[in-house]
Parts: sequence; structure tokens; C-alpha cells
Amino acid sequence: MYAAGHGDSRPNSGVTQMVAPQFVNEIFDAAIGYEAIAPARDE
Repeated sequence: MYAAGHGDSRPNSGVTQMVAPQFVNEIFDAAIGYEAIAPARDE
């Protein structure tokens, strides 16, 4: 239903535009959360 084409299971552009911003927000939130609990390392 959301495939890019017949025989192509990748998501089509409509789904990508809908999901990508949510995915990016989740990744950023996870990174910020990790920074809050991970000890700082000086290299």
C-alpha cells in the first residue's frame, strides 16, 4: 500500500515525508537524553 512501486517495498515519498520528521525528532531526543546521562570524556 505504501510501497514506492510494484516490486519495490521501499516507502513512497508521501510516507517518507510523513515519517521522516518524527524519526528525526526521536533520534535527537535520544541523543539529548544520552548526553544527559553519559559521563563527559576528554580525549
